[in-house]
Amino acid sequence: MADRRPPPPGSLSAELIHACVDGSLFRALQALRQGANPNAWRLNEGPALHSALAWPRIVEALLQAGAHPQERNHWCERPLEKLAADYQLSDDADERSRLEQTALLLLRLGGNPHRGSPFWNTPSLKAAMPHVVATVVAERRAVHLEQAWAVRGSVSAKRARL
Repeated sequence: MADRRPPPPGSLSAELIHACVDGSLFRALQALRQGANPNAWRLNEGPALHSALAWPRIVEALLQAGAHPQERNHWCERPLEKLAADYQLSDDADERSRLEQTALLLLRLGGNPHRGSPFWNTPSLKAAMPHVVATVVAERRAVHLEQAWAVRGSVSAKRARL
């Protein structure tokens, strides 16, 4: 379980959280390079990843630095659950596009699109962004089909006829 105490003001982890909230990729990368905790906890909010959901490049940097992609926030929401709620509340087309990119990233890491927010009682990501979920499902089907064809055509899959 992650340390849920907020980092001390002025620390690298506190700077990372501010960069996530502000959407500053440069400052986030700088803090991570200098040793900030990618799972730093924001008081009454949650991990840094939840603060950066509207910024897919920052989310990617946090994940590469070791952030937990399924870590729950203060309200017991996983990132995709919070993302679905944020997506439905947003009227900004640019923000919605960025949230879709983040959703693709988290879904490709195995996130569950079928859960809604337990706190806000909002629909699931599948209900909020059916086109994004359909994209990932199609990608997974293509991979499974390719693997099935590879196994079918392999020497080990062929049996000798008696």
